[in-house]
Amino acid sequence: MINKLFLSVNDQDSLELHIPSTEIDIHRYDEIKILLKTLHDTFTLYSDDFIIEAIVALKNLLEKVLNNELEVPDSLSELEIGRLSNDSYQDIEDDLIYEGANWIGTKYNVWSTNNLETWLYNKKGEIYIQVTPVYRWHYDAPKSNDKFSCYSQFVKEYKIIYKAKIERDNAIQWLNKCKEIINIIEMNQRKSEKGRL
Repeated sequence: MINKLFLSVNDQDSLELHIPSTEIDIHRYDEIKILLKTLHDTFTLYSDDFIIEAIVALKNLLEKVLNNELEVPDSLSELEIGRLSNDSYQDIEDDLIYEGANWIGTKYNVWSTNNLETWLYNKKGEIYIQVTPVYRWHYDAPKSNDKFSCYSQFVKEYKIIYKAKIERDNAIQWLNKCKEIINIIEMNQRKSEKGRL
């Protein structure tokens, strides 16, 4: 049985969380799938990995954007986040800005799976979600049946897949749902540990 939870981005778009159990029976290592459902498309943002990792990452970034701590600096255009992320995977450091040892854009990254990256950030006090493509052949050689394109072609054709403002009330609802899921996971973990004693 797949249980679906919905987190509204706006009137038309939402994140859809697919959990393989009832909402009260969620466990740390349950696998989750997270979809972005828009008016015309569906994108898989996270799949085949542990719910705890996905939800904690989302919760942590939501807390920061709600406190306006993830403002995109003028030196990093919000249009460049995904492209520069791809450059960092290719070890092209021309336009990369670092904080300590890390490329500055990593702090906005929620998930990176399925050839997509998902970002949360503030711009002029507003909260945004953005989805960008990841070059398919950063780490894998193309297979014979792949329609291969070189990295320079990817950069030429690069465009943001999705960007939307998240109303503050919606972001608060997302955060509350994340905290609720984490509390359920922790409660079920304690029950499981007691059962083993």
